[in-house]
Amino acid sequence: MKNFEAYTLRLREVFGNQDSLYKVPKYQRPYRWSDEQVEELWSDLFEAFEEGEKSYFLGSIVVAQNRDYKEVIDGQQRLTTLMIFFSVVKDLFNEKRRKIESLIFDLDDRLRLTLTTHAPYQNSFEKLIKGELCYTKKPTKKEILKDDEPYFKFINTAYIFANKFKNLNREKALEFIEYILNNVYMIRIDCENTAFAIKLFQVINDRGLDLTNADLIKSFLIGKVEEKYNIKEKEDEFISHWQSIEELIKQSDISINDLFILYEYYALASNPKKSLYEEIKKVFEDIDPIDAVVDVKKMAKFYLEKFYNNEDKIITSLRYLRWGHYVRSIIMSAYMVGFEEKEELFKEIRKFFYLYWISGYTLNKVKHLSFKLIELIKGKDLEKIKEFLEEKIKKDRVIEYAKENLNYEYIDSFAWIKPVLLLIEHNRDDSEVYPYLSLKNIHLEHILPLGFEKSKGWSEIDKKEAEKVIYSVGNLTLLKGSKNISASNEDFEIKKKIYGGKKDKMTSFKITEELLNYEKWGIDEIKERKSRLIKELEEILEI
Repeated sequence: MKNFEAYTLRLREVFGNQDSLYKVPKYQRPYRWSDEQVEELWSDLFEAFEEGEKSYFLGSIVVAQNRDYKEVIDGQQRLTTLMIFFSVVKDLFNEKRRKIESLIFDLDDRLRLTLTTHAPYQNSFEKLIKGELCYTKKPTKKEILKDDEPYFKFINTAYIFANKFKNLNREKALEFIEYILNNVYMIRIDCENTAFAIKLFQVINDRGLDLTNADLIKSFLIGKVEEKYNIKEKEDEFISHWQSIEELIKQSDISINDLFILYEYYALASNPKKSLYEEIKKVFEDIDPIDAVVDVKKMAKFYLEKFYNNEDKIITSLRYLRWGHYVRSIIMSAYMVGFEEKEELFKEIRKFFYLYWISGYTLNKVKHLSFKLIELIKGKDLEKIKEFLEEKIKKDRVIEYAKENLNYEYIDSFAWIKPVLLLIEHNRDDSEVYPYLSLKNIHLEHILPLGFEKSKGWSEIDKKEAEKVIYSVGNLTLLKGSKNISASNEDFEIKKKIYGGKKDKMTSFKITEELLNYEKWGIDEIKERKSRLIKELEEILEI
């Protein structure tokens, strides 16, 4: 056999030929089609039938010859749907039963399509195909949406086809079935082995199939498992590790693609030159595929436990930073290499990134410094890291620019202002932990309101003097939820009642509660608070 051969086959041949035994391997996703895809397939096929098209092309499938069956690399969703279609035809039309059964079962009564993606649901699929499951009732939307329980999707697809046929007169339905069998074609690409099939599949993907980088990485690694071991137990072991990664990531705030980006940055410690898939493929080229997936799982566990679910104040403050992938990859690198002095390291990282952010540097500058930092972290030398960061901060005049921006009159427009105020908030809280709060739910409050002229309570404030300080850090604080709306343009005494609220940091902040100590609020108070907040921030960032 050549590397691959392509065959144009009628659907009766796709399923009915002697060599048409298919197996959907474990690394494939479970069956996912719901109403939209099933309805669209029926509509396209029926429209071609009614318009008298002599042939209708249903797409291609990629398979690999594997012992006595063909391993489905691409096309499992369509093959599964068509098998359910034939099963419904078998149940509803006795005159087609023998012909259709020959498409569903081979001469030895083996099912022509076997799903091994999720073993618990293989039995349900077989029962449906054999006519042992009822599909007269449509599953609920909630059941259909359960991606990890394809059983309901099997039932739903059968239900849709059955109802479509019930709306046709029997003669037309039989003509349509014959059209499906004889006039609908697929191209089946038969590859000599799984590894080549996956490579071909990846090429096809580059031309438009809807797959993620994680899907491609998974297919590459499972291909390596097949090449190296060719043992079912090793394939099961790989799938078990991969599923663990998916479960860990589901509990966090990133996708599995994001995880591989973090791993890529950690592994390369340099700016990627090719696509994520190509870079990861290169990283894993000479590594045992089981070891590779275990290492990625290790990072996924670190991310969930040491970063996402960690309420340590330093970690929490790092989560607010811009350039998330770079910051996270640095933190993950420290855990992956077992860096001992993590707390001190993370303080240095916090100082570095906050100062560069406040001083106005862009991603391009931070990106290259981040990769160098990962490289140094792998060396596990804290003093060398400190020297590197101090040198860069000095060379780029970061402290000078940061101080300028902190003293800027119109500071409220900067993206970093909320995280900076939260740094101060963390500093004033006595506990060692502080939960992460979504910035979307935190409002920036102007103590002297922007519309102060509309209120009699602010009549003593000079407009020209106010314009110099109203947008400065001294006039800004944080409120959560609806309190910001409540405060709006009210007089200071009314605002103070709103600022007090519940003594719970989830609903109010210490930097806001301190305003209760002021008898009045004006230009002098704003200037005094501005000076004090900047000094406190300088102490936090050690500048």
